[in-house]
Amino acid sequence: MQRQEDFVVTHIYETFQSIVPVLFWYLLIGPAGALTYALANRYLMALDDDDPEVDLVELIVYWMEWLPVRITSLLFAFVGNFGPCFDFWIMDVLDTKESHAVHLSKMAGIAADESDENFADDVLGFSKFAEHHVNEISVLCDRALYGWIGLAAVVTIIGW
Repeated sequence: MQRQEDFVVTHIYETFQSIVPVLFWYLLIGPAGALTYALANRYLMALDDDDPEVDLVELIVYWMEWLPVRITSLLFAFVGNFGPCFDFWIMDVLDTKESHAVHLSKMAGIAADESDENFADDVLGFSKFAEHHVNEISVLCDRALYGWIGLAAVVTIIGW
């Protein structure tokens, strides 16, 4: 069960990180913003864990992802189970202690309206639940990415 949860958290965060922050910063301040985020993230991945610059670069990447994470989790509410997801979003919107991966996975779990009680105690039941859960999360992430594309289209049409 723990490996399944770790996979889902990693899948959601990597899907988010693949395009959303770059798109957000491009829409906000243009190519310089997208390039700044992409280079900061690549630099963070290239650093060793014991490098003295890791803390500073992690902090920069964290704050560059903070607003796009909150917007993405709001999109999860719009494309998923709105009521409970929006209530949780209101409670958790200003939380800066939790990692972005955990925040997104909690929001996705609420938006997909999945609970651990949906599977039987045997391996076959868990397998069916895990497959269904991963499919629901993938669809939710795809819909949120479509939401970002829609936001980009609106910003482009407006000419911001």
